[in-house]
Amino acid sequence: MKNIHFPKVERVSIAIIREGDQATPAEPNWTAYVVNFSDDTLVNLLVATKGYGEVDGQPQRTSVLRHLIKHLAPGQAAVIERVDPQVFGLANEFWLSFYKEADPTVIYDKKYVFMPGSIAEEHVIRVPGFDMHGIVHD
Repeated sequence: MKNIHFPKVERVSIAIIREGDQATPAEPNWTAYVVNFSDDTLVNLLVATKGYGEVDGQPQRTSVLRHLIKHLAPGQAAVIERVDPQVFGLANEFWLSFYKEADPTVIYDKKYVFMPGSIAEEHVIRVPGFDMHGIVHD
């Protein structure tokens, strides 16, 4: 039996973006995006998301949610889901699988994990090439 080869995912990121009126950032909204920094059009992107860890010494898990994005052009970003600040103390996992339009026979697959406490104001940067601010995971 031949092993399945998953090529390395490059220049495709998950970003947790701070949204809303930044003049009053008391309670900003946070939204997860998949960001295509590559020169390739991505198709049939499947993102499975979940949170896990401990809160007050007790194991916690969120539901697994699955999202399909049919098409993501180079230099574009697509919304995955809103992120509730109540899960910032958990590990937040985004498992991304996709194909490139130029070769739809090769599947790309990568797991991105935002560790507990990493979705925080002190880690926010300007997302390169976008008018967005957030935490970017490569």
